[in-house]
Amino acid sequence: MINCPVCNKEFKSHYRQDRGKYQIHCSRKCNGNAPKKVVTKKCVQCGTDYQTRKKNTKFCSRQCTQEAITVKYTDNELVYLAMINPGYGFRRFVTALYASRERAIPKCIEVFNKAKEMGMDPYDCLQDPSYMRKVDVFEYLENHLALPHHSGGTGDRTSLKKLKEKGSRGNRRLKDDSHIEFNWGVIEPREW
Repeated sequence: MINCPVCNKEFKSHYRQDRGKYQIHCSRKCNGNAPKKVVTKKCVQCGTDYQTRKKNTKFCSRQCTQEAITVKYTDNELVYLAMINPGYGFRRFVTALYASRERAIPKCIEVFNKAKEMGMDPYDCLQDPSYMRKVDVFEYLENHLALPHHSGGTGDRTSLKKLKEKGSRGNRRLKDDSHIEFNWGVIEPREW
């Protein structure tokens, strides 16, 4: 028997297998009313100290979170990474760098347009088809869930299982870029 730290009521503590520990409070109501542990953290974006009850926060405000998404890499770093990853593909490039593509794609397009005015074309470098290899349908489906929409499939998302059931020989050849590894060069990947 132990005492509840919120209401001081005596109760029998049960082992919670889902949490791997014994219960501390006598009821859900007391658990909800219990004071939460406050932790002081440093904002990854602006560097100010802030207090939070959540373990996995990295930013002090919504504004800092949104700024970090678009300022995670400098303009020069984006151009550099694009130029050392020829044939990697624009969407794969953005996905490798940012968690949220919605905000990152316009940022990358803006940076790449500025670079194009200076004589470099990072977008064309990323989209260079000479770095892709041609593979048959079965080899393509070993690395991907389904055939791409433009490949002349059966109209729905064709999978390897469906092709084998039909007895298809996989004569078609598709462009594949899954063999290209992302090259970070001298830039450290940033996790936030």
